[in-house]
Amino acid sequence: MDKQITFERVIDVDHKKAFEVVSNFDKYAEFIPGCSGSSLIERKHPVEIGRLDFHVLGKDYFIESENTCLLYTSDAADE
Repeated sequence: MDKQITFERVIDVDHKKAFEVVSNFDKYAEFIPGCSGSSLIERKHPVEIGRLDFHVLGKDYFIESENTCLLYTSDAADE
């Protein structure tokens, strides 16, 4: 059974650094606990789809993540 989980979070960090981290799927395995591999599937601005692979308790799992990158300005956040 497929499950879809959706959430949105606005974070207070430098937007260039945040975009760099989020858009670099190949590096996810370096900082996401349990992630054994990751790759970019598709990039069509502003949407990016990546795959994260996990090997937990002798079983392989994967997550496909769709990220939409929007630029928020501090003016917009204050409204």
